[in-house]
Amino acid sequence: MTRLFTIVLIASCVLACNFEVNFGDDDGQVLSDPGPEKERTEAFSFASELLQSLDRGEDIYPQVAPFLREVAPKPAFDATLSGLRGWVGTLKSREAKSYGYTESLEDAPPGHYFVISYDSEFQNGDAEEKVVVTYDETGYALAGYFLSRTWSTSED
Repeated sequence: MTRLFTIVLIASCVLACNFEVNFGDDDGQVLSDPGPEKERTEAFSFASELLQSLDRGEDIYPQVAPFLREVAPKPAFDATLSGLRGWVGTLKSREAKSYGYTESLEDAPPGHYFVISYDSEFQNGDAEEKVVVTYDETGYALAGYFLSRTWSTSED
């Protein structure tokens, strides 16, 4: 029962985050503050490497931000992540589609956050992945990971 409560708590904390995302227009331009350029480049690199590790089934918990570790102990984090990724299957392709920068997120300490959205194709269908990257003087860390299945209908 305690484990179930922990998983539900983590899922609600992660899924309850509200943040502002800066979407590019049709030309891929950012429509509002893109954040600091050097940090943006490094955040994209961190997110890419983190997703590749996740795709290979590697442990990404060492890269989780301290504030997220406080609410998500490793066993619960791993179980939640496994549940999210288990139903989509193997990655086929992934493309960054938009990003945003903010210095505040609901239920997170003040800081520097990049929210990067990806259109991803998996073995069992399409999905949108969002990776929230935070940074400070100690480096970059994962502040959130979201996976939303994309449903579409087609006419024969």
